[in-house]
Amino acid sequence: SNTWSFATLSVPRFRLSATSVGDFALFGGGTNSNGFYSEVDIWNSQTNSWTTSSLSVSRRYLAATTLGNFALFGGGGRGSVPAYDVVDIWNSQNGSWTRATLATPSNN
Repeated sequence: SNTWSFATLSVPRFRLSATSVGDFALFGGGTNSNGFYSEVDIWNSQTNSWTTSSLSVSRRYLAATTLGNFALFGGGGRGSVPAYDVVDIWNSQNGSWTRATLATPSNN
């Protein structure tokens, strides 16, 4: 249909990253006046429902991309840590997270 709708993220924030994989759209990390966030809001387009999960480290300015069945959130920074080497990898097939490390810390 040609209609728009809107939703509210679990935590209002900016400087977050987003990507999509399969039937899912993911919005992760970010910041607001209260601090830095690890929340990931996940929308399932098949069920039109939202779930939440968490990155391993709260941060802003992270990069997000998709490869195959995986959504990746990498790098970013916060406060006294200007750049992280963390990559959080979400498996869209089973909803599980794994963690990897960048060769060099990165802040988008």
